[in-house]
Amino acid sequence: MKSEEKKKQGIPRLLEVSGERNTRVAVSVLLSVAGTICQLSPFVSVYKIMAELLNHAASGEVLRTGYMIHWAAYGLIGLVAGYLFAYAGGMMSHRFAYRVICGVRLKVAEHIGKLPMGYMSSNSVGKIKQVLDADVEHIESFLAHQLPDFVGTLAMLLVLFITMFSLNGWLALACLV
Repeated sequence: MKSEEKKKQGIPRLLEVSGERNTRVAVSVLLSVAGTICQLSPFVSVYKIMAELLNHAASGEVLRTGYMIHWAAYGLIGLVAGYLFAYAGGMMSHRFAYRVICGVRLKVAEHIGKLPMGYMSSNSVGKIKQVLDADVEHIESFLAHQLPDFVGTLAMLLVLFITMFSLNGWLALACLV
């Protein structure tokens, strides 16, 4: 007996139908993840500055202003870099999504052109138009918004807990509980 090949499903099938490669979506997701991670740097900066202020307020020592300016600059640079990465990832994911939509619409139009005339007389033009317009538009929402946001959120949670455990294990454990 012949073993049946598994048909592609989900994103791999969508990319196959549209004729696009998956490297573009991977790069756009990685840029979005990098943007999300960079946007966590102001929180680390605020923690370091507050720790410096609290340590020196308790002991009465002179504050290390250079240290605090360094962390403030680090937070600002991280925030700006995060916005730039997020913008680049968003642009790439939207460009990719619209290329996929174009490919899918062309394949659907080719398929409709091969259907027998009886199909056209038994189905309304509005139903066919909905498939070409509204139903295919859901792909854009997923590829350009939901997929990068979901992966970015998972990466942010992972990096956030690693950062919290590296800064203060007891506080991170309390937040986790």
